[in-house]
Amino acid sequence: MQRGFEMPHERKRRMSKTRRDVTLLSVVFALFAVGYIAVSTGDGSLINSAAISPLGQLNSKLFQVSGSFTVPKISLDVDDVTLVIISNDQAVISLNGLEVDHVQGPLVLQGYEGEISVEGNHVSFDGSARSAVVDQVAINGNVAVSSAMDFEQLEIGELKQKRLSITGTGTLEVIGRGTFTVDTSADIRMFDGTLTFTDMMTLKGQAEKVVVESEPKISVE
Repeated sequence: MQRGFEMPHERKRRMSKTRRDVTLLSVVFALFAVGYIAVSTGDGSLINSAAISPLGQLNSKLFQVSGSFTVPKISLDVDDVTLVIISNDQAVISLNGLEVDHVQGPLVLQGYEGEISVEGNHVSFDGSARSAVVDQVAINGNVAVSSAMDFEQLEIGELKQKRLSITGTGTLEVIGRGTFTVDTSADIRMFDGTLTFTDMMTLKGQAEKVVVESEPKISVE
């Protein structure tokens, strides 16, 4: 069939629609090709990469991490965390300047802000908490707390650190991207999660970037 004569305004409208269709297809394709994994050797050379992430995570740079480490010592400056300590009955804690000894059962500090230092199965802390539960007795309000005690288990929950530096050995898993051996240390950027201490330190949460000191050096972001 012979095509009829096309007026200039009709041709302009048809070309405009074609350009819109091409643009729409480009946008749809871009939605599927987002995110990347970069594992580098530290000198800028790329050794592994991928470009697949689920639809709907376009603006999220965070990924899930977990790990288990042998850590000689770690010191943290924290803000608004939940601190849970299971200690023996020899523990002594200072609450608003008053000493409470022979603490039994879990010690729970909510909204804790201050310093925490863990070395082996010994923890020391000095700061304040929004509430404290000691020997199953709750104390509300701003509570000044400090102690140095041995523990059986320690958990720091709702921990947010711009840079969580770990000196020690262990393994670190970036969910969906690989498990890496930590020979000496690791840096976890924008960490949001939980640290648990028993015989080892374990972590679970999410992060924006991980740098593992190993041979070769590994960076995941």
